[in-house]
Amino acid sequence: MVNACDEFVTMIAKESRKVGRYAANEHEQRLRLQDQLEELAQQHSSLERAAYRTARESDLTSEPR
Repeated sequence: MVNACDEFVTMIAKESRKVGRYAANEHEQRLRLQDQLEELAQQHSSLERAAYRTARESDLTSEPR
């Protein structure tokens, strides 16, 4: 009985470490994805501003005088 309990405790400790590593990896991946998303949002915003400026400049130069 004592051996079975020791084996159970050992198994639970191993599984607990595995779950902890899994959770840490998931957290790190989430942080990386969040950083990538923020970078993409900044790039998108910059591209939108550039497109708007280009469209405005095009409209201004193509207006008849």
